[in-house]
Amino acid sequence: MFSSSISGYKTTPNVIYVMSPRQEVQGFYDYSTSMGMKQWVKVTKPLDDKPYDGSPKGLSHSLNKLACRAMDSRLGSITEVQGHRIFTKYGLYNVQDACIEALVQFQFDTVGNRITTRDAQASWQMMTCLVSSFSAEFLNKV
Repeated sequence: MFSSSISGYKTTPNVIYVMSPRQEVQGFYDYSTSMGMKQWVKVTKPLDDKPYDGSPKGLSHSLNKLACRAMDSRLGSITEVQGHRIFTKYGLYNVQDACIEALVQFQFDTVGNRITTRDAQASWQMMTCLVSSFSAEFLNKV
């Protein structure tokens, strides 16, 4: 590494140090492993210290926090309806469209048993986050 002196200050080029390479889960989340548990804890923890009460003034803040959580946790595939991001384009589709997308996330075999998919796991993680992030009063309204 080189350094130079400018007006008595030593300068060095900007270097980014990484403690370990990014480890990304491939395939199913295996919650019996350390990596799987870290994913679960990261995604499902409440968005804020104070639960969202459903007030209009807090809606934008909650949606932004949830969008960031989904992006940081790589849950993007479950956050779209007809190609629209649910956090920013929520007026461009209706409840029926969202239900159709949800059925794609949860697949069933010929006997009717749910097939576990990564998207189904991610949906459950997101739902757990939402339930832990909303007040009981708001959940009762929904």
